Formats: sequence, C-alpha cells, structure tokens
Amino acid sequence: MTRFGKIFIENLNLGNCMNSIQICLVMFGGPFDTICHRIEQRIRIFQHISTKFYLLIDKMPNTCKNLLSCSIIDLNVNYPNNTIHIISTKNRFFLYMLYLLSLLKMVKSLFKYKSVDIIIFSSGIPFILPLIIQSRILRKKVIVMAGGSIFYSSLMDIKKNLFYLKILRFFELLCYYSVTTIAVESEKSERNLNLYKFKNKVKIFGSFVYIDTDKFSPSIAYENRKFIVGFIGGFFNNKGILNFVRSIDYLSSSSNNISYLIIGDGPIKESVKATINSQNSFNRIHLISWVSHNDIPSFLNEMRLLVVPSYSEGIPAIILEAMSCGTPVLSTSVGGISDIIKDGKNGFILESNTPECIAKKIEIAMNYYNIQKISKNARDVIKKEYSYKEIIQRYDIIINKNG
Repeated sequence: MTRFGKIFIENLNLGNCMNSIQICLVMFGGPFDTICHRIEQRIRIFQHISTKFYLLIDKMPNTCKNLLSCSIIDLNVNYPNNTIHIISTKNRFFLYMLYLLSLLKMVKSLFKYKSVDIIIFSSGIPFILPLIIQSRILRKKVIVMAGGSIFYSSLMDIKKNLFYLKILRFFELLCYYSVTTIAVESEKSERNLNLYKFKNKVKIFGSFVYIDTDKFSPSIAYENRKFIVGFIGGFFNNKGILNFVRSIDYLSSSSNNISYLIIGDGPIKESVKATINSQNSFNRIHLISWVSHNDIPSFLNEMRLLVVPSYSEGIPAIILEAMSCGTPVLSTSVGGISDIIKDGKNGFILESNTPECIAKKIEIAMNYYNIQKISKNARDVIKKEYSYKEIIQRYDIIINKNG
C-alpha cells in the first residue's frame, strides 16, 4: 500500500567517490518499512558514484533513520492520510488532485538544491509524473528504474474499469517519454513493459540490488534440510500467492511428506488465510507475518524449494537471495526471471501459474535427480554476477552515460 506521509531529503556529503557528480534519488510509493535494507543498499552504492547525494523519500522508515548518519530535512509536505487504493473509489478524482498538489509542493522543495546533476526515480510511476516534468523543465537529466508496471499488474484485476486502465497506461507512457534514460533489469523486462518505442532510451541494467553472499549463504547443507516448500513475498493478487496455496491440494499423496511455509503480508491477507483453511492439507501449511530482512536467510535455509508464482515482476530480490542460500527457485518466467533461472540447471521455470501447473512442477523439483547440483549452480550464479562489486560497476556505467 502507498501511504501519503511526510517527505524527507537525506543530504549525505560523501567521500571516496568515483565521479564528480551530484545525484538525487527519489523513492515514492512507501511506506518502505519492509525494504529498509534496499534503501541502505542504494545509499552505499551512491557513496561510490557521486560526490553529493540527496535522497527524497516519502514515509521514511524510523529503522532506516536510526541507521543513517546524515541530517534529515523535514519538508513539511502533508499528504491526505489515505492510501492510493482509495483513488479507485468514487472520491478518486478529488483525492488524486490533492495528491498532485502535494507532489508539486515536493517538487518545489526539491529544487532548492540547484546543484543536482541527475535525478533518479526508483519507484512511483506513473504518480511521479509532475516530478519528472518539473525535472526536465529545469533541464535535469532523469533516469527511471523501471522494475514493473502498475498498468500490467492491474490488467488481471476485473474491478478496474477499462477507462481507468487506459488513463493509467497513458501516464506511464508519458513518464517514459519525458525521462532521459529508462533502466531495466533485462531484455525480457523491456519486452514485458512494452518499451519498444523508447528503444533509444532503454539501458539494460541487470539487477538493481546486490546480494551479500556472506549473509545469504547455505548455513544448512541442502541434503540436511526438511521437505519444506516456501513462499516469501507480498500478499498481492499479482504475486500469485492464492494460486500457490490452491496448488497444495493438487499434489499427489506421494507428496504428503512436504510442509509449506508462507511468509508475508498485504491487502489480500484475509483471502490468503481463508484459502489456506479451505485446503485439505491446511494442517501442513505454516503462515508467518512479515519478518525482519535479517531473518530471511535462516528461513530460506529451512526450505528445499522457494516458489515465486507471480503474474508480473522485474527481478525479485528474494529469488537472488534464495539462490545465494543454495535454495532452488520455482518461478514463472515473467520480467527478467528467465534471464537468471535456467530450467533444470540452476532452478525451475513454471509454464504457467495455474494451481495444477504449480503442483506438477513442485513434484518434479522436489524429486529431481540432480537437485543438489542445481542448489550449487544457483549459488555460483549469484556469487559471480550479483556481488556488490558487479552491481557498483553497472550503476557507474549508467551514471557515466548520463553525467
């Protein structure tokens, strides 16, 4: 959910930088409490590629503020105490106008810092359009990190009317048209987001996050793990969580030794609970609310298989983290996932995310003759291609091309 809260700018004076360049990163669409680790990652990365760094963020998590050694400037921009989901109600026009006015105030505050060379938007499309336009009017170079699409995620929601979806897509395209560079995680992400008309702006980036392979490591040898299949993620329709739960009753009786661990939270949590309780195998399903990111490695090390049955994605960090722990992943091939997971080599790909297909592929994966080799290959890929050093180089290339 997106809450409208206060806006903060983090002004970090950084040393040991690779480039003489000043960057502002905009993260809109919080709260970001569950991804505080990503905020810390971004700050660490920009320490190496800029001389001065500003972070403009709505609803800064208190846990992050306690960890950052920088001053916080409260811009005193107060948003309506509602969520973006309310925009789709009868009052959506009025609330959205208030939202736009608040954004314009934020833009005005942001450009008190005239020395910023590049503005990077990591979230919020299409709702950050006023920010993007204002940035371009002031002749700032603008990079947008395009991980997913609200439009394509909303296509599966029958409650969304066609007019609303067309308006949503129009503003998404206007955002892409207005920016200098569109950073995507893979060629498939570019295709899935239908960015062909912006080909000259698109840069293939790879993952936007790096993996701490010491923290995310195989602390439990794969052969010593219990027969646990897991899901870790947000409880949203586009994550395919309900299909995963429904798949459990489609597994054959030979899979009765498998337990299921589901970790997450979100707007359809009650539907997830109800679906779990309706399964014949409900007593083998363990549901845990959202946990600290520091605890994720231990949960991943309990699993023999992580299932990611999403309808749309970029490159989910949880896939990279699981692979780094030597936990094979069974996932749909959306976004850039198939660029990482090679079916039968370092993981498994779902042909579709129907409950029947998920169940069939779980049984194949859990009985795979060379599963320990897949576990090893998965970790090797992460160590080679998603280390801190590798991701720093990718960021530096994108920034240098726009500096």
